[in-house]
Amino acid sequence: MIISDLKDKHRGQAGFCLGTAPHLNRLDLDLLKDKLTIGCNQLVNVADRYALKYICFQRQTRFLEQRDTLQKTEFTTYIVPESVLSQNTNWERPAELAARICSTRTRFATPGHAESFSFDLNNCAYAGDIIALEIQLAVWMGCNPIYILGVDAEFRDKEDGYFDASSTNHSVVENSKQYVFPEMKEWLLKARDLLWARGIKIYNAAGSESSLGILPKMRLKAATGSPKIAVTSKTFSQDSYLVKELRRFFPDFVINDRGDSLKNESLVEFLRDSDAAILGTECLTADVMDQLPCFRFVSKYGVGLNNIDFDAAKRHDIEVRYRKGVNSDSVAELVVALTIMMIRKIDESIQGYRAEQWSKLPGLELAELTIGIIGYGHVGKAVVEKFSALGAARILVNDVLDFPPTPPVEFVPLDYLLSESDIVTIHIEMEPKNHHLVNADFLSEMKEGSYLLNTSRGEVVDEGALAEALLSGHLSGAAIDVYENEPTPNTKLISCPNLLTTCHVAGSSNRAIKNMGWASIEGLLELFQITPTP
Repeated sequence: MIISDLKDKHRGQAGFCLGTAPHLNRLDLDLLKDKLTIGCNQLVNVADRYALKYICFQRQTRFLEQRDTLQKTEFTTYIVPESVLSQNTNWERPAELAARICSTRTRFATPGHAESFSFDLNNCAYAGDIIALEIQLAVWMGCNPIYILGVDAEFRDKEDGYFDASSTNHSVVENSKQYVFPEMKEWLLKARDLLWARGIKIYNAAGSESSLGILPKMRLKAATGSPKIAVTSKTFSQDSYLVKELRRFFPDFVINDRGDSLKNESLVEFLRDSDAAILGTECLTADVMDQLPCFRFVSKYGVGLNNIDFDAAKRHDIEVRYRKGVNSDSVAELVVALTIMMIRKIDESIQGYRAEQWSKLPGLELAELTIGIIGYGHVGKAVVEKFSALGAARILVNDVLDFPPTPPVEFVPLDYLLSESDIVTIHIEMEPKNHHLVNADFLSEMKEGSYLLNTSRGEVVDEGALAEALLSGHLSGAAIDVYENEPTPNTKLISCPNLLTTCHVAGSSNRAIKNMGWASIEGLLELFQITPTP
């Protein structure tokens, strides 16, 4: 067999590369028995025990020591440099074993040449350390992701130098004590950047057992398909259907049934032993990520992303999945409902009747109003669709992107929208540039007697300025579902009789909850490369 026979043989499979650092003894290697594994020559004696699929040899000395042991294994394929095999031409070996020996060309890098790698074993392979040869073999075979085990920053334990303690003689220990992997570290850094750029994920699956910080860490249990999931979202946690569906794919999980909110240290404690999270509105900050070295994945429940520090997530190699538009209809329906309540003075009529006052209050119809929509994303489009279906007289839209106009939508500048619209509804992301977009100046540009709605993010509106515009009568009314400091009520807003308030319920219809929940579960399935079953 030659190395080209293995080209793309295991494409798309996860590959596990096993070095020989002392912490390998502390890992449950039984988890690897049905996995694609590539080990170093120190693991020949346990090849059958852990069903190791491939074992790489590096130098002539080690091959000669274990040459006669190879035929004792049943299924392992041995990757051996051509230069080593050429020195063993007189070695008589059974045909069955010969079929399991695969020759390859290798190149031994010298200090200062850690940049010498190609990931093309047909030409050359960097073999300054055996784990580098294993990683390149995994790439050659098409493995993705690639997990490494048994690699550390330096040799530390004189009594436990290698997994195979039978060869721990004095000279080996002394040589290993001087082997601090300076070139190997440099090589791994370059290899990591190259692989991730090619869409090949590589992790240190020894988790906290390894001190190697070059690769993102992951617990072996998570890498082998049994991750622990933390559900921070209370809404998800309280939905029995979603919890049941999560359990189908991820039996090991914890839900948020706490009375208080999860933030800072309490969030760290909740996530500490987990590999991934279904995250609600809790703030995943850089400080939180700093304390979670083996936390790898986030799947967002809901559509708001301003609670995640994406720059910090990138630095910590934490992947985030989210899906836009899963609650668009739910939000759009509330916008329509609140609009009709305001223009028909429904709340005033309800409150009057409860106060034993009978008054028939005249209202407005959508057919005589201009609707102004700021933000034309998933929700903005759903709002346009619903107002159009209900016969709104005119629909104006403003967005940072210049979408081609399609009737009945008119794309207009913001100042024109504010001066012409009877209803202004906000549907934008919470970005720094959008903080207090709706301020005193914004409100003053709005048409006298118009209405404002905000179901996007509370920080978009300066609540003090809104209260003043409502109390002065410049606005006939407003309706808001989101607030700057949830859930603490703003006393200025409470004092406004012409304000409708709901408690962040726009995306909380039964259908939206199921959609958001399933989207977050599917995000985890994608991250862990699990195919969902019916």
